[in-house]
Amino acid sequence: MGASGGKPEIPDDLVPFDEVFDKVKVTKELVEFKKAFEIHAKKSITTNKNADAKTHKQNALKACDKEKKPVSAVKEVFAKNVPQDKIKEHVETKLSEKSDSYSQLPEKMREKTLEKAVGKATDALVDKMVEKLLLQWIEEISKLGGGEEKLESSPNQEDQKDSPATKKVVQTGGHADGFLHVEEGKIAKKVGQNEFVFYTEILINCKGVQPFAPAFHGPKITEEKKYVVIQDLTHGYKKPCILDIKMGTCSVGEDASPEKKASMASKDAATTTTSLGIRLVGCRVYHIELNDFKSYDKAWGKAVKDHNFTEHLSTFFHNGKHIVKDPIDPFLKLLDPLEAWFESQSEYRFYSSSLLFIYDGHPDADKTNVRLKMIDFAHVHP
Repeated sequence: MGASGGKPEIPDDLVPFDEVFDKVKVTKELVEFKKAFEIHAKKSITTNKNADAKTHKQNALKACDKEKKPVSAVKEVFAKNVPQDKIKEHVETKLSEKSDSYSQLPEKMREKTLEKAVGKATDALVDKMVEKLLLQWIEEISKLGGGEEKLESSPNQEDQKDSPATKKVVQTGGHADGFLHVEEGKIAKKVGQNEFVFYTEILINCKGVQPFAPAFHGPKITEEKKYVVIQDLTHGYKKPCILDIKMGTCSVGEDASPEKKASMASKDAATTTTSLGIRLVGCRVYHIELNDFKSYDKAWGKAVKDHNFTEHLSTFFHNGKHIVKDPIDPFLKLLDPLEAWFESQSEYRFYSSSLLFIYDGHPDADKTNVRLKMIDFAHVHP
């Protein structure tokens, strides 16, 4: 490779996909792109049944471009989380190995050459990772039946058209691959075995918690993954403002290893989990003057202390101009029966579950039309 060009290949083991993806923070643009991509991918899968995954991907990308929802939204969030130090070190080594002239260049020219090569290598790496992610989405959509297959409905749950479910990719910055849009008002959440058991076995028999959990519309199992189809808790809201509060003084389940319990106990003590029995996980609130949302992630929540908890909680009700008070009393009224149920029952113990608060931040919306549900049931023990 000459000193002035080339695009050094980045080995997969140097920057693993999961290492980057785990750091990706979900943005508004990424959420909008993913939703549009899934819709168009389903159409392609339904109408081009003999086409391969790459064809479905290209069809969906073309449709997204027409709607001005380009894949660049995905590339940007990946690029921000690629470890530049690793890439720079690797590229510099390769430049030195493949070109004697590189080391002989003047310092400034050598820096420019390295910067250009690192940029090209980063772009190539991001392209490869985004390609992998999009094909994963296609695979999951295909396994869930594309746009055609009717998902199983639960005979034990009422099918409420206007209800909600946990779309964390919209809420507080969870992983973008954890949820798939199924149809209007419903999403498929990828879950582990414990949460799958909660929805398919415990929830059906535990009448007391049913009013406080997202309505369950049935399970869906692929070759490698388990999903539960639940209500989209944001459905019906124009500008859904969402707050996630983790409940309890202990956030680790009874089935955790001693090492995990010790680690989590230390983390709990460093936040308001141990002291207050609740912790702000994150929130998303609509600001009128910005005509956009402001999002606050887990790092924001973990930094909250006892003395400023109320101040940070008020963030959820501030629309950029003033505190929106109308949702507060309705939320309190919804909390009363939930509190009463927990105090009256001793059959189940919930660890690391959250309360999700939602109201509509649109200026013309009814601010008393609120929703409050429990979410995250990976650690429920009888």
